[in-house]
Amino acid sequence: MILETIHLRHVGRFRDAVEVGPLDPGLNVLASPNEQGKTTVVRAAIRCLFDKPGTRGEEMRALQPVGTDLDPEVTVQFVHQGRRHRLFKRFGARAACRLEAEEDGVWRLLAEEDAAHRRVLEMLGAGAPGRGASKPEHWGLVRYLWARQGEPVLWPDWQDAAGEAIRRRLARVELDPTVDRVRAGLEALAAGTFTRTGRLRTGGEAHALETRIGELRARLQELQDRLARIESVEARHRQLALELDQAARERDQHQAEAERLQQALHELEVQRERIETARHQFEQANAALQEIEADRRRLEACRAEIARLDEALKDHRQRLEQTRQRLEAARRQLARAEEERAFHQTQARQAETRVRRWQTLREWRRRLQETARLRRLVERIESLAARKRDLHQRRARLPQLTADDVERLDALEREIAGLEAQMRAAGLEVRLTPDQPGTIDVEDETGPRTEEIGPGSVLHARSRLKLTLPSWGALEIRSGAREAEQLAARLDERRHELAGLREELGVASAAQAAQVREQAGLLDQELDALQRQLGEWLEEFTDEDALRAALGQAEAAAERLAQELDPIAPDEESLPLPAIEAALENARTQETAARRLAEQAESDLAAAQQEVASLRDQLAAHEQETARLQAAHEHQQTRLRELEAKHPDGLDAALRAAREAFVQAEARLNVARSKLPPEADLLPERHHRAVRAAAGAAARWQQLRDERQRLEGALGQEAAAGLHSRIVELEETLADLEDRQRRLLARARAARLLASLIQLRSRRQVETMLRPLEDELSAIFAELTGEPGRRVFLDQDLRLEGVGRDRATACPFGWLSQGAREQLLLALRAAVARHLSETDRQLLILDDVLVNTDPVRQVRVLDFLTQLARDVQILVLTCHPERYAGAGHPLRLES
Repeated sequence: MILETIHLRHVGRFRDAVEVGPLDPGLNVLASPNEQGKTTVVRAAIRCLFDKPGTRGEEMRALQPVGTDLDPEVTVQFVHQGRRHRLFKRFGARAACRLEAEEDGVWRLLAEEDAAHRRVLEMLGAGAPGRGASKPEHWGLVRYLWARQGEPVLWPDWQDAAGEAIRRRLARVELDPTVDRVRAGLEALAAGTFTRTGRLRTGGEAHALETRIGELRARLQELQDRLARIESVEARHRQLALELDQAARERDQHQAEAERLQQALHELEVQRERIETARHQFEQANAALQEIEADRRRLEACRAEIARLDEALKDHRQRLEQTRQRLEAARRQLARAEEERAFHQTQARQAETRVRRWQTLREWRRRLQETARLRRLVERIESLAARKRDLHQRRARLPQLTADDVERLDALEREIAGLEAQMRAAGLEVRLTPDQPGTIDVEDETGPRTEEIGPGSVLHARSRLKLTLPSWGALEIRSGAREAEQLAARLDERRHELAGLREELGVASAAQAAQVREQAGLLDQELDALQRQLGEWLEEFTDEDALRAALGQAEAAAERLAQELDPIAPDEESLPLPAIEAALENARTQETAARRLAEQAESDLAAAQQEVASLRDQLAAHEQETARLQAAHEHQQTRLRELEAKHPDGLDAALRAAREAFVQAEARLNVARSKLPPEADLLPERHHRAVRAAAGAAARWQQLRDERQRLEGALGQEAAAGLHSRIVELEETLADLEDRQRRLLARARAARLLASLIQLRSRRQVETMLRPLEDELSAIFAELTGEPGRRVFLDQDLRLEGVGRDRATACPFGWLSQGAREQLLLALRAAVARHLSETDRQLLILDDVLVNTDPVRQVRVLDFLTQLARDVQILVLTCHPERYAGAGHPLRLES
C-alpha cells in the first residue's frame, strides 16, 4: 500500500480542514518546526485505517481539538494492489465510515460503516482489538513499516501473524508442502488431545474419555455402595421380625394394665364425692372453731402487743439516747479522717514527683544513647563519603574512553597488522637453506641486526637487504618495486596516526584501552554499591543533612532534659539504664501505694461522713418510731375493748361449743376417707403412665411394622435392579475405555514427538537460509554507518543476536548506542519494505526516528533513502529540514 493524500478536519490542532499530498511514489519529506502537527497527521491516518468510528477511549479523544466537542474527520487516499481507494471516517457522536474505489476515473462506493472498516482491515492484513482503540500489534504489516515518533528503539519480536509472514519471507525458506501438511496434520492430531502445556485438551476425545472414565468409576462406586446398603437392609429386615413380635407382646400387656387402672379410677371418683361432702361439713365446723380460736388469739395477741409496745417504747427511748452518743463519736472520727486524708495526699504528691524525676532521668539517658548512635552513624557516613571521594578521584585519573575510541584503536592496530602482512608480501623475501644452523649479520631499512638461521629460514625487507655470510662475504639485494614504497609510506602514516591516537587517549594499545574501560566500569559499579549502602544507612533519613539535624535535635533534647534534672547527683549519673528502669518501676510502685492509701483515706473520710449522716437519719427515725409506737399502743387498747364486747357469754363457752361440732364433723370425714383404696393418690398418675406406655408400645409396634414393610418394598425393588450384573458390565466397560484411552494418548504423544522433529528440521533449514538476509542487513548497516567490517547476526526466529566481526564476540543490540540502534532498525525496516514491495509497493514512514544520528551518518542515510525510494515509497517527518535539504519531494500542510 502507498499513500496519495491525507485530509484532516477537526483533528488535534487543526480545527479547519488541512491536507497533506499528493505524495510522490518515491521519497517524500514533510519538514516543519515542532508542534506543527506532523505526528498528528500520522496518528490520524493510523486511526482512520485501523479503528472503528465509534471507538471510545483516551486515544480517540486525543484526536478531538482541545476544549471542543467537534467530531474529527479523516480521509486517506491510497493505492492497494494497483487500485486507488479512498477511505473516509468521522469519529465521535456522528460516527461514519465510507470506502470508495476509482473505476474508469470515477469514484464508486464499495462499502459503508462496519463493512467498510472490515474490508480495509482485510486489505492491510490487520486484526481487530477486543475492545477500545487498536494497538501496534493489531496493525499487521504497517506495524513493521511505520516508525512512530517516541517509539521505543527495540528489535521486533515477530510474534503476530504478520511478523511470522515477514519472518518467513525475509528468510526465503521453501519447505516441502507435503512435509508441512504432514507436520500440520500431526500437530492437529496432538493438539486434539494435548494443550501447549501438555494437559488434556478440553473437548478432545482423550478428555472426553477421561471424563467418561471418571463418571463410570463414580457410577461403579455408587453401585458397590448401593449393594453394601442392600445387604445391611436385609440384615435389618431379619432383625425387625424378632423386634416386631416382642413389641406386640409389650403392647398387649400395657393395654390390659391401662384398662384395669381405668376401672379402679372410676371407683375412686365415687368415693371421693362422698368424702367431699363430709369434708365440706368439716370445713364449716372448722371455720367456726377457727374464728373463735382467732378471736382468742387476737385477744391474746392484742394483750401481748400492748405489753410488747410497752417494752418497745422503753427500748426505743434507750436507743434514742444511744444514737445521740454514737453521733457525737462519729463526728470526732470524721475530724480524724480529714487529717489522715491530708497526710496521705501529701505523700502521693511526693511519690509522683519522684516518678517524674526518674522518668526524666531515663529519657535523658535514652537521649544520650540515641546521640551516641547518631554520632557513630555520622562517622560511618563521613567515612563512606571519604571512600566515595577517593573512588571519584581514581575514576577521574583514568582516561575518558568510549567504545568508539577502543574500536578506533583496534581498527588501526588491525590495519597496521594488515599493512605489515602486505609489506611482507610486496617486499623482499630471501629464503636461506644452510648446511648447518648458525647466525648471519643482516642490514635493512631498520638498521643492522643479527639473525639465527637454519633450514627453511626466510628473511623479509621492504626494498633493501644486505647479508654478511660467514666465510663468503657480503650480499646486497635491492628492489625497485614502487608498491612496497607506497605500502611503507602508508604503514608509517598509520603507525604515526596510531602513536598520536595512543598519546591522545593516554593508552599504549587497544587491549590496554579495553582494560581501562573495564576498570572504569568496575569503579562505577563500586560507586553505585557505595551509594546503595549510603542509602541503606540513611534509610530513616532523607539525606546527610537530615541525619545531622536529627543528631542536633537529640543533643538539644538531652541538654534540655539535663537542665530539668539539674542538679544531677553522681549516683544518678552513673546508674545504668536497667537500674534506672528498676528505680522507676519501684517509684511507680511507691506512687501506686501512696495513691492507694490516699484513696483509702478519702474512702474512710467518705465513710465517716456517711456514718454521721446515717446516725442523723437514725436519730430522726428513732424519734419517729417512738411517736409511732405510742400511737400503736393506744390503737391496741381500743381493739382489746372491741374483742371483749364481741362474746357477751364469754369466750371460753363459745370455744367449747365450737370444738364439739368440729369433733363430730371430723369423725364423719375420717369414716369416709377410711373407705378409699390404698395409694389412691397414685392411681391417676399410674393410669396416665399406663396409657402412655400402651400408646408408646403401640406406636413402637406400628413403627417397626412400617419399617419392615418399607424394607420389604425396597428389597423387592433392588432385587429387580440386577446390581451384580450391572457392576460386572460397568467393570468391563471401564476396562475397555481405559485401554482405548491408553492407545489414544500413545498415538497423540507419538504425533507430537514426530511434529517436533519435523519442526526442528524446519528450524535448521531456516538457519541455513538466514545468511542472505544477514548479508543484506550487514550491507545496509555498513552503508549507513560507513564501517564495512561489522556484520549483523540473527537467530532462527530473526531475533538479533548481535553486531560485530564474528558471532562469538558480537555486541548485543542493547549495548549499541542510541544512534546505531536507530540506524540498524532503519536497515531492518528497509529490508522488510523492499521484500514486501516485490509484489505490491509499500510505504515506509519515518517520524523523527533518526534524532540521534550524527551529521556524517545522516548524509549516508540520505543517500540510502534516495536509492531505496526506487522500490519503496518513503515519507519522512522531521523538524530538521536542513538534514533533508534538496532531497525527495517536499510536502506541506495545506489548509
